[in-house]
Amino acid sequence: MSARIALLLLALVAVAGCSAPTSSPADTAATTASPTSEPVAATTATPQTTTEARSTGSTGDAATVPVVGGRLGTDQDRVFRHVTAQLGVDARPPDRIRIVDPAETRTDPRPPEFLRLLGARSPPGAGFAAQTIGTDLIRVNRSVATRPRIESVLAHEYVHVVQNQRNVSGRMYLAWDEVPSGVEQRLLTLSVKEGAATYTADRYGRAHTDTLPQGTRYGRFYRQRDTAGGRYFMAPYWYGYRYVADRVADNDTLASVYDRPPRTTEAILHRLEPGAEPPANLSVAVTAERWRPADRQRVGELGTRIALSASLNASRAAAGADGWGNDTLIPFSHGSERGYVWVLRWDDAANESEFRAAFTTALDRRATRTDAGWRDGDTAFRVRTDGNRTTTVFAGPPAFVRNASVDVGRRVRVRGP
Repeated sequence: MSARIALLLLALVAVAGCSAPTSSPADTAATTASPTSEPVAATTATPQTTTEARSTGSTGDAATVPVVGGRLGTDQDRVFRHVTAQLGVDARPPDRIRIVDPAETRTDPRPPEFLRLLGARSPPGAGFAAQTIGTDLIRVNRSVATRPRIESVLAHEYVHVVQNQRNVSGRMYLAWDEVPSGVEQRLLTLSVKEGAATYTADRYGRAHTDTLPQGTRYGRFYRQRDTAGGRYFMAPYWYGYRYVADRVADNDTLASVYDRPPRTTEAILHRLEPGAEPPANLSVAVTAERWRPADRQRVGELGTRIALSASLNASRAAAGADGWGNDTLIPFSHGSERGYVWVLRWDDAANESEFRAAFTTALDRRATRTDAGWRDGDTAFRVRTDGNRTTTVFAGPPAFVRNASVDVGRRVRVRGP
């Protein structure tokens, strides 16, 4: 089975409502959450009777979308009709909306392992305002269920229902001829889906409510996040919203964004036309002895910026990642141990030098410099440059970092231990 067919099958399974593996980009189709800035109290859920409490908003018992577990402060059927009319689609509403206690909405949005290795820790436990699971269920945090902004929150989640019915993730994967898996692909998928949902909810809000637009809120939430893990979680909402709004302003449609999605997070960050500034040429050959290489991944400019922001301020992290041309991340494994070789190609020598200075400063702030590189507990790091606008980062167990090597020529040759 080809890798592309396998990805498409994963997307289809996710849309059907099954749980996809955390490492798979397809899992964003199965569960999509709207963030909330309100603190979520660790409350004890009120025991339910065997017959769940039902609420149908203002539509009465004839509601198309039943609400279980509590009360929803809006007419959920009316919101669905307005959203589908705004999108210009025929769609099936979800089977139900479930009101859940704040304690049940706590999430652990852990960044991928490589970003965590670079210091992007999980943000403190926070709760979602609402969450779409597959095509059948929306879960709503009780703390926002009756607030004025619930209409825009629900509009956002209805967009995800439509996206999952129409397999938006699978459509994007098919459009990406060669977008490696990993941090970049996950951020791209989330940015398009969350950006489209936020854009649509903003239009809905302007037409039907007087609440603050989601895009404005999410931009503020992103800037207020004080951990790299928090910025990883919020980045798709903010940067995805800006990107989608730009595309629609240029007379694109949401469907055309799905079918011709951005191919790099560089395009999302810098609001580039689709296909503008394709990744720089970077050919990498991999060999290894005892350590086993896994499928190659890509971190991308946004992932690089988030990694740098774990130790640097926002402007220094952005400057350090600017000028990204391409990168290849090769994970290696040996038993339970994991090591990484990250090869980055920059637009020019000045950008390479700026990244290397920023990255080494970040390492100096969170690790101990040694003759061989840096040590942070059981993890070692080594950084080298070979001219040709290329930086290589080695990360993992000390023996792996010490023995892995790279030769940079017309083709980069990575050798694992």
